[in-house]
Amino acid sequence: MRQRSLSITPTFSSDRALLLSAYPTSPRRVHSLEDVRQVVLSWGIGTDSTFLRRTNLETDRDWIEFIRPCLLTSNNHNASGDLLIVDLDLLLKRCYSVAYGITSSPPLSAIRRQQSLTPDKSYDDEPTSLAI
Repeated sequence: MRQRSLSITPTFSSDRALLLSAYPTSPRRVHSLEDVRQVVLSWGIGTDSTFLRRTNLETDRDWIEFIRPCLLTSNNHNASGDLLIVDLDLLLKRCYSVAYGITSSPPLSAIRRQQSLTPDKSYDDEPTSLAI
């Protein structure tokens, strides 16, 4: 019989429901780095191993860089008490994008260019031990 994993992959819809219950009216925004941390850690994605491995959010600087695309002001540093306005809807999307997003493939022209730079091997060549 197959054994099930104890961890459950978070879902965007369940985290979105948590966001809407905590912040029922729009705009859903927070104004401090500590609030950002609390909100993210309250979501399932905030404690997901894939998210944690890909983000490495250990310092305030790490958090600032991570939330930068979700900031709604040009004054986007909090080191000296500057005002932060973070859009939580954007932040939730960013968390899932970073954790589960697929990086884009190189364009076909780049693949062909790389293939043209690689010398052709004849079929008579013996494969290397790693190619077997």
